[in-house]
Amino acid sequence: MKNLVNDYNPLLLSIWQSNIDVQYIGEDSMILTRYVTSYQTKAEKNEAEGVWDNLDEKRSKYGRFKSAGLQLIGKRDIGAYECADRLLGHHLFGASDQVIWVGADIPSKRGHRLKSKEYLEKLPESSTNIFHENMVENYYPNRPSSLEKVSLYEVASNYEKISVKPSDYEEAKKMKMINDKGYFKQVKEKVVKAPYVPLNKETKERYFHNLLMLFKPWRKEEDDLLNGFTTYEEAFKYFSSE
Repeated sequence: MKNLVNDYNPLLLSIWQSNIDVQYIGEDSMILTRYVTSYQTKAEKNEAEGVWDNLDEKRSKYGRFKSAGLQLIGKRDIGAYECADRLLGHHLFGASDQVIWVGADIPSKRGHRLKSKEYLEKLPESSTNIFHENMVENYYPNRPSSLEKVSLYEVASNYEKISVKPSDYEEAKKMKMINDKGYFKQVKEKVVKAPYVPLNKETKERYFHNLLMLFKPWRKEEDDLLNGFTTYEEAFKYFSSE
C-alpha cells in the first residue's frame, strides 16, 4: 500500500497534521526556480478566451470596457474551499501587520479597482465613474491642511479615509479633507507596498517619479513633482539634497 501514499516527512506531518506531499530535489539549474516561481504566480483559471473578440464595436470604449469587466467577473473559476469560505463569511487571508497598496506609479502604469458588478450595471453606458476612489488620486491630493507637509508614504502608513464625521469637533476640523472627500483618521501604522521599478536606463525616469511621489509632499502630481525641472531625476536629486 505504500505506493498509494504521498511522499512525506514524519516531523512535518506531526507539525502540520494534514496532508502533505514533499519530495527532495537536488539540482543546480534554474529549472526548479522557474517551476516554483511560475507555480506561485500563476493566474487564476477562467473562461476569458473570446471575451475581447465578442465585444460590440458600436459601443463606446467605456461601454465595451464595462461589458468586458462584467463578463470576466462572471467567468472566474473558484475552488470548493474558497466557495465554502465565502458562503460562511470566513476571511480568505490574514496577517499580523496590515498592508496597504499604494499605486505610486506613472498614470499609464497605474491600476484601478472596478466598482461592483451591481453598481456598474446601473450606470449609463457613457459614464466613466467605474473605478473606486483611491489614496493616490483622490484622498492624498485632498488631504487636510494639517497634513500639508506630510508625504504620501506617511499618510498611507498612518491614516485611513473615513466617511463618518468624527464626534470630536476639533478632530473633525483638523482631519476634514478638502472638496468634501471625507475625513482622515489616524490608525496603527501599516506596511506600505508600492510598485517595484528597477533603476536602469529604460526605467530611470519612472523610478525617480515614484520616489518623488512617495516621499515628497505634493498636491498636483503633474506640477509639484517636477517643480520646474525637466526630468524627475533632476527633481529628485534637488529634493533629496534639501
